[in-house]
Amino acid sequence: MGDNSEPRIGESAHWSARPLGAFNINWGEADFALAAHDAETLEAGLKLALVLDGDLTVRALDGAPTRLKGASLCLFFGRESWRLEHQYAAGRTLRYVTLNLGADLLEQEALALGTSLAGASGAGPVSAFISAPPLSIAAIGEQILSCPMRGAARDLYLGGKGLELTAMALNHFIRGEARAASAALGAAELRRVVQAREMMDAAPGQAPSLPELARSAGLNVRKLTSGFRALYGMSVAEYLRERRMVEAWRSLSSGACDVTRAAEDAGYALPHFSAAFLRRFGVLPSAVRNRSAI
Repeated sequence: MGDNSEPRIGESAHWSARPLGAFNINWGEADFALAAHDAETLEAGLKLALVLDGDLTVRALDGAPTRLKGASLCLFFGRESWRLEHQYAAGRTLRYVTLNLGADLLEQEALALGTSLAGASGAGPVSAFISAPPLSIAAIGEQILSCPMRGAARDLYLGGKGLELTAMALNHFIRGEARAASAALGAAELRRVVQAREMMDAAPGQAPSLPELARSAGLNVRKLTSGFRALYGMSVAEYLRERRMVEAWRSLSSGACDVTRAAEDAGYALPHFSAAFLRRFGVLPSAVRNRSAI
C-alpha cells in the first residue's frame, strides 16, 4: 500500500492441509486517510476477495478497472502468473477477507473446477467474476473477522471457514447465480435492489417495513421482492433476519454488548434469541460473549 495511506491492517493467518496444498487466508481492516495504490503479483491459481465494506478499484493485468463500492465478492482464476492492481478511496475503511489457492489444487483435486471456470469466462490468462455477495457468504466473512477462538482451535476454525467460503463462492459463480440475477433485472432495477439491501445493512435493527423499503428504493413491492430473491437467493425478510444475526455475532464477539442487548437489537425476546442463535451458529450467544471477555 502507498506510503501516505496510513492504513491500519488487521490480522492475517495461514492454514494448509493435504490434499489442498497452498491455501492461505488474510483478513482485517484498513483505514485510508488519503487515496492509495498498490499491486500484487500472483501465481497461477485462485484468488477470492470478499469485501464487506469499502471503496476501491481493481484491475487484473491490462483489463478494464472495476470499482467495488460496499459489499462485493470477487473470484479470479489465473492460468499463469499475473498482476492485480488496487486503488483505494480516501476516507473509507476497508473490511475484507482474501484467500489464495495454488494451482496444484486445480491439478490434483479439482481439475473440473478449472474447466468450469474457464468455460464460463473464455480462454484469457485471467478470468474474473464479480458480484454482490449473497448474505450467506458475507456471514462467513464476518465470522472470520470476529473469530472468538484461540490457539490451535482458532487455526482449524479459520481453515474450515475459509474452505466453506471458497466452496460457496465457487458454487455461486459456476452455477451462474450472479449472471442469472443480472439477466433477470435491468441495470436500473439491479441498482435499486442493491440500494434496498444497503438501507437494511446500515441499520438492521431499525429497518423499515417492506412497503417503506420498496418506496425508498424506487420500486414497487413485487419488483423488490422478486428482484431481491433473484440477486441474493432469499426473501427480504430472510435477509434481514440473517443480517441481524450476523450483527449480533459481531457485537457479542467484540464485547460491544451483552446478550440481552443483542437480543433486543435483533428484534427477539431473550429465550427465542438464544434458540435462534444456537440454530444459526451452533453455539449459544452467552458462550460467544464469554469468549470475548477472555
